[in-house]
Amino acid sequence: MFFHDKYNMHYVSMICDKVSKAYDRMDLDYNFAGYPSCFFDGGDEVVVGGPSNADPMRAAVQACGARSVVPLDMIVATDWIANYRMKVRIKIGNGVPANVAPDDPVAPTGPTACPLNSAQNFQATIADSDNDSLLVDWDFGDGGTTGWTGPFAPGTVSRSHAYQLAGDYQVRVRINDRFGEISDWSPALNVTAACCLGSTGNINNDTGGAVDLSDLIYLVNFLFLGGTAPQCAAAANVNGDTSCNVDLSDLIYLVNFLFLGGSSPTACAPACE
Repeated sequence: MFFHDKYNMHYVSMICDKVSKAYDRMDLDYNFAGYPSCFFDGGDEVVVGGPSNADPMRAAVQACGARSVVPLDMIVATDWIANYRMKVRIKIGNGVPANVAPDDPVAPTGPTACPLNSAQNFQATIADSDNDSLLVDWDFGDGGTTGWTGPFAPGTVSRSHAYQLAGDYQVRVRINDRFGEISDWSPALNVTAACCLGSTGNINNDTGGAVDLSDLIYLVNFLFLGGTAPQCAAAANVNGDTSCNVDLSDLIYLVNFLFLGGSSPTACAPACE
């Protein structure tokens, strides 16, 4: 309810600037100056002049109370910043939900063959129809999840992960819009983690994976000079024998390949991982 008289025109201006019905009252019933007026519910009802009893006021109030109004939906979310400070975020929906759940994400992208103990980079596309900032939870399939990370703006996010044990894994993500709406888990990216990928021969486990003289020297040091054992025995089993042993026969096989035109190192044997 709002009262108006000729001494308080600035109050009327404040309401008319914000409430369309109040603006219509002032526009259609032009020039209230000098007449006591009472606006109800922002101009939905108005009583002009000074009535002799409360009946016009009562009727206006009852009319406003009987008016059908759309429900308001309001949600509040808070973030702890630091040093006794909090960020408060409020969303209000006028007749519609204040918030919409984030879009269910598509499957992450990234390498499908991962060397053991080597950090690999994975990407996920995240989206929200409300354009809220988002939290992301990663599941790399080897036990547990990252928990909620972020916030991030909608778009592409990335996360690195290293597998410790050989095996087949599924990488998934889900999204939280920070107002309590959480997406479903994404479809999975299927990943194989192994110390030997593709073919044998990378005995020194260098990043490039080339099979060259450095691998031969590494194997000689291990077999005859007390050098460090290969990090991946399956990669050092260059002749592919079923025993999976790394021995002189692998050294001979590698010498033949590097210097005598012999056969290439064999395919990695899953049984030797």
